[in-house]
Amino acid sequence: MKQYKKYKEVTFQNYDNILKLIETLGDEPDFEDSSDLIIEFERLSDMIESFDKIHYPIEEGDPILVKWMKNEYRKDGGKI
Repeated sequence: MKQYKKYKEVTFQNYDNILKLIETLGDEPDFEDSSDLIIEFERLSDMIESFDKIHYPIEEGDPILVKWMKNEYRKDGGKI
């Protein structure tokens, strides 16, 4: 297994590098057979998910507004 940089936390400065590393790990030919790669992939993914929840929260949508927007989208022929 290749050696990869170990990140202890996600910051705004290393966010993109960690996303690239997650992609690289997932693209490894022996990914599915390597528990070490899978563990590191999951660890980094969990770190990114926690960072995103704190810094980029997604609010729950208003179901009525969502339905209205969906109907408007259809009226427009699918064009926004």
